[in-house]
Amino acid sequence: RCHDHKYDPIPTEDYYSLYGIMASSSEPQELPTIGDPHDTPGYVEFKKELDRLKANVEEFKKTKRDEFVETTRKHSGDYILRAISKKPEKELQELPFVKLKGEEVKAKLVQRWRQYLIKNAKPEHPVWGPMNLLALVPDDQFAARAEEVVAKLGEIPEGLEPKQLNPLVRQALENSVPQSKIDLARLYGELFSNAYEEWMGSQAEGNTNSLSAELNQVAQILLGPGSPADISVAEVPGLLNRAEGNKFRELQKKVDSHQVHAQGAPPKAMVLTEGTPANPRVLIRGNPARPGKTVPRQ
Repeated sequence: RCHDHKYDPIPTEDYYSLYGIMASSSEPQELPTIGDPHDTPGYVEFKKELDRLKANVEEFKKTKRDEFVETTRKHSGDYILRAISKKPEKELQELPFVKLKGEEVKAKLVQRWRQYLIKNAKPEHPVWGPMNLLALVPDDQFAARAEEVVAKLGEIPEGLEPKQLNPLVRQALENSVPQSKIDLARLYGELFSNAYEEWMGSQAEGNTNSLSAELNQVAQILLGPGSPADISVAEVPGLLNRAEGNKFRELQKKVDSHQVHAQGAPPKAMVLTEGTPANPRVLIRGNPARPGKTVPRQ
């Protein structure tokens, strides 16, 4: 792999040993400055422009973050549907109640909803209890099983504590017994959307105390920490579509270019930071699907 020695015989194990060093390292986003940057002529002007360019990047990420959070909260049913259904995406997009399609659907958020349900949709949960009982039922048994589950909801006391049932969930399921997982996702999606809209209305009026306890419990699933809609600014680059990603890279490129080429730019050190050390395995004939002997990093 070396330009000057590309024909020299290098043992395969030595190659992967060196690879292990590189794979266990990463280049920091911000390279360290050599010496005191204030000693560099023109540094003040350089720093002022750098701060402006970085602010543009952060503003873009914050704006997109707010958009992603709002979309995820308003269309939670679309994500719940994809989290529990095994039907092809093309078929799901044709459903009349589905709003998010194509690049609007973020695969990472679908996975986040799926993991959230695995962790939180327990039988004793006052909101997610019925979901737990129905989400894993085979499609060909769903309608009959749903009738049984809904019929037994009356045996669960109403309330907001574990082993109780939120009355809004009971009402939604009894008013329209789901006949499929698609119906189940739609019902939960409508429940969350209505709760979120009412919460937003109370926020606009400055009176959050007007919400009932049962409605607030549903809304907090979308609003609270650990919610699938709790998206951080740092996660934004991984959620951008192609056009958004191009815009983000364009803004970041201006920052990088300014740091390298602008007058007053202080000298930077080329460094790597240590990540999680891991000894590599030789890939037989370079095939990642055929890992061989483990070799030490050296």
